Amino acid sequence: MIGARPWSLPPAGPKVPVETKFVVETPRRALVKAAEDAALLVVGNRGIGSAPKMLLGPVTQAALHEAPCPVAVVPSQQTERSSDT
Repeated sequence: MIGARPWSLPPAGPKVPVETKFVVETPRRALVKAAEDAALLVVGNRGIGSAPKMLLGPVTQAALHEAPCPVAVVPSQQTERSSDT
């Protein structure tokens, strides 16, 4: 469904601009393109396999290697919880 938004972003801080776009592109290319004018690219990490702290998904890896700006990888809450056990 084009135009539908099945999720919502949490409210941004008072000085954090948030822009939502719908693009027809692979996630990898879309993130690298979006980072061309960015000071920082922030991506999530859900963790893959049996060692979620050790492995990054292919989109996160591409962002780290191809983005023209610094990249911050933020672990998911699920990854954080699994590391507490």
